[in-house]
Amino acid sequence: MPSGEQLGIEKIGMWAREIQSLDSITVRLRPLITALDETQGWHERADTYKRKLDEAFSLAQELAAYAAKAELLKRITEINRDILGAYMPTARLIPDRGQIEIYWVVIGAVARLLGVDTEALAVVVMTHELAHAYTHVGLDSNRNRWEDGFWDCDLGIVVGLAQYYTHLAAVALKEERGYDRVWTAYEELTNLQMRNGATAYGNHVEWMDKISPEAMRQCLLDLRRGYIGRKYETFCEALDSFANRYPMKTKEAPV
Repeated sequence: MPSGEQLGIEKIGMWAREIQSLDSITVRLRPLITALDETQGWHERADTYKRKLDEAFSLAQELAAYAAKAELLKRITEINRDILGAYMPTARLIPDRGQIEIYWVVIGAVARLLGVDTEALAVVVMTHELAHAYTHVGLDSNRNRWEDGFWDCDLGIVVGLAQYYTHLAAVALKEERGYDRVWTAYEELTNLQMRNGATAYGNHVEWMDKISPEAMRQCLLDLRRGYIGRKYETFCEALDSFANRYPMKTKEAPV
């Protein structure tokens, strides 16, 4: 559920066209007020109408600013691509090394629009990009890494893996370190992406209650080895199979 501030901005955004009309009408009515002011016996009423029109104009301007925020957030979060940061398997200057870039200006803008802490959102973005790197070139227990085929996987797999581990990291930071702001930033961003149709960034949500870390690990290993097809639907079928073999552990009730 979005915060009250965010929910209000989104609701205003739904009325953007009407708000624009209100702004336009207040401008077009000004000559009428001037004409009434110059009409005998209408001066005082024209002053009253002018004050009300000025108030309506100010209201339209304020609502338009919120509507613009809603539109910007929608455009940013409906994109099925990493636009707050990026993981690249080869660095720009050192081809044999990977590279992660964090786009601070975009992060800062989105954080303000979402009403979340900028540093917390930066942690979320960094965690997501690091998860890309580890799922791609991180060593497994046999010291093998995913040399080929990572970028041939469906976007739902590549992003879903990163989001799955970002979710786990955000939970751990909240429950073990008390960093609630990181969880809030992750949750607000993910929920908005899902509402705006960036499905690749929300597919992992249904995994969180049924796919244990061990099941995900085994599925990832088989994906790397080429035992699982690189289509999203095939990957999900394999995940369900591993979920039966490696079920989620139930938390023990506190004593």
